[in-house]
Amino acid sequence: MFHKIRSAMGSRGTLYKLGNSVEMDESYFGGKHEGKCGRGSENKTLVAVALELSDAGTPLFLKMQAIPDTKCETLLNFAESNISEGSTIHSDALRSYHTLSKKYNIDIKSIIRLMTPNI
Repeated sequence: MFHKIRSAMGSRGTLYKLGNSVEMDESYFGGKHEGKCGRGSENKTLVAVALELSDAGTPLFLKMQAIPDTKCETLLNFAESNISEGSTIHSDALRSYHTLSKKYNIDIKSIIRLMTPNI
């Protein structure tokens, strides 16, 4: 029974793509381990994440996928598989996201700018 449920849940994700306004980022998953944290850690898995937002800015749907790296081609393949062409992608200033502008509207936010206090 659990096999059928897992199979249905796994195939459901391929039936639709995220659209309109989508936040996209990548992160490392894997819990606490000794050694290096974040980028370059051998004990973590790099995961691409895309979150579709409603018109009010609330989360609707989420897509996640383990990826080998954050190269332009890798992120473009993830986007093409999971996000409808012409959607607006909101992301940080990682250079690899600039490649997505070929098929998507890109809204790049600089993390430094977002973290600068209003003085």
